[in-house]
Amino acid sequence: RDENFVFDIFTINPNDPTQVKRLTQNQGNNEEPSFSPDGRLLALGSNVGDIGLWEVASGALVGVWWGLGGGCDVKGTAFSMGSRTLSMTAHGKGLKIVDLASCSVVRTFRMEAATTPAWTKGSAALLCGSVSGELSVWLPRSGSQSAALKEHGKTPIIDICTSENVPLVASCGADKKTNIWSSAVEMA
Repeated sequence: RDENFVFDIFTINPNDPTQVKRLTQNQGNNEEPSFSPDGRLLALGSNVGDIGLWEVASGALVGVWWGLGGGCDVKGTAFSMGSRTLSMTAHGKGLKIVDLASCSVVRTFRMEAATTPAWTKGSAALLCGSVSGELSVWLPRSGSQSAALKEHGKTPIIDICTSENVPLVASCGADKKTNIWSSAVEMA
């Protein structure tokens, strides 16, 4: 991203970082990018509450979702497996799951100061960090919270990632610690 809030997408080759596409969003700052699992789509949040969906191959904006409301800062986006839904977090709006075909919210999870979302392998659970240091584990089908992990004390969780091939989750906090969880055990 450059100072004009333009994202460049490059191939990943350290010897030849060839630019593939340049995406420009006219409103707000582009933030919190996430690729769909198949690499076909890129979601970009903004600091004005919209989510842009881009087709990577053509560089075309294929949709904008304004459902978070003006003035809120998108803090994270994550596609589910199969790319049918997108989870997103925003200050004051909690954690939402949006069906991409209908552009409608299918589930809202109440969270204070949600930070970054991530899906577990197979999209069985949705994880979300918070400013208060809690890693919440949500079950999208039932809408219930299955766990609240508090190993980061009261410091914000900055990022979460999951493993595609094994049931592992890593959470990084402002406490300068990274916790690795077994999603099969601690999150069941």
